[in-house]
Amino acid sequence: MDTAEAAPPQDARATATVGALHLALGAVAPHRAEEDSGVHHVLGGIRLEAAGGGLVAVATDRHTLAAARVDNAETTGDLALTLTPDAADRMLWTLGRLARIDADSPAELSLEGDGRLRVYYRTPTPPGVTSVLDTIAPHRWPDWRALFAPTPAEAGAQVLIRPDHAARLDVPLLRGRGGVRITACGRQTASPELPGHYLVTSGDDFAAIVAPTRQNAEPTAGALEPEQTIERLIGT
Repeated sequence: MDTAEAAPPQDARATATVGALHLALGAVAPHRAEEDSGVHHVLGGIRLEAAGGGLVAVATDRHTLAAARVDNAETTGDLALTLTPDAADRMLWTLGRLARIDADSPAELSLEGDGRLRVYYRTPTPPGVTSVLDTIAPHRWPDWRALFAPTPAEAGAQVLIRPDHAARLDVPLLRGRGGVRITACGRQTASPELPGHYLVTSGDDFAAIVAPTRQNAEPTAGALEPEQTIERLIGT
């Protein structure tokens, strides 16, 4: 239920513009698990974490993982939560609607005592909208930051990704930038038996990893082996 009351003071909070939140959450949303994936209840939402005084949105379906920094966000305390799939959908819808009215209007995020996320949108029209969103019960989220420091691929290695995975990078946050940097990465230093993957970066506010379809393979139709996943890398 949306109301017009202001959010109460909280130790863990963040502030950002509606437009910046919409771009960041929209950039990672395509990487969420789909409803028929079997892990939708856990990975169908969006993770929000305070990092270095800023705010980062993260999403993964075990095949790809993306993280986007919310531009010019300010945080206080340890804000770390995972929105449920329905709550993520609701927040994205609200952000999109309000961004069309005034993308520069601020939004204040704070944790409730029961673990829910309260978002107070300081918009002129409608005036002062508050949403209270459900979060997934606290659980150990994988150390996703460590995944973005992989070893380079061995010379001659070729990593192929599915077209639908590549299409997830077609988001407003990345459009108009002149491209992204894609690096083929080899086997993990800590776990040599794990396959390599693609590291995708754009500036200092977006990064993604994409699992390969097959390593060291010729891109010939019908010759691809079953795709690998990053499931073991992210610990789900």
